[in-house]
Amino acid sequence: MDMVNSYRVWIVEDDDMFRSSLETLIKIENHLTLGLSTNSVERALDTSLEFPEPDIFLLDVGLPGMSGLEAIAHFKKKWPDIFI
Repeated sequence: MDMVNSYRVWIVEDDDMFRSSLETLIKIENHLTLGLSTNSVERALDTSLEFPEPDIFLLDVGLPGMSGLEAIAHFKKKWPDIFI
C-alpha cells in the first residue's frame, strides 16, 4: 500500500472569486486539505490559533492592509518550515 502525504493548505487572497477557485481546486485534490481561507493577513494572524498548522501557504502579495510580502516574516517566524 502506498503511503501518500496529505498537506494542509491555507489561503490569504482578497479577490473572492479567485480565492473560491483555489478552495475548489484544493478540495478536489486528494492530497490537500483546506485549512484557513481568508481575505486578509490580519484575519489570518488573528485566527491562526483556531486552525491546525499549515504545510503550504498560498499568500497574495498585493493585499490591502498588511501586504503578503510583509506577512512572510510573521508566518516564517511562527512556522519556519512552512512553504509559502
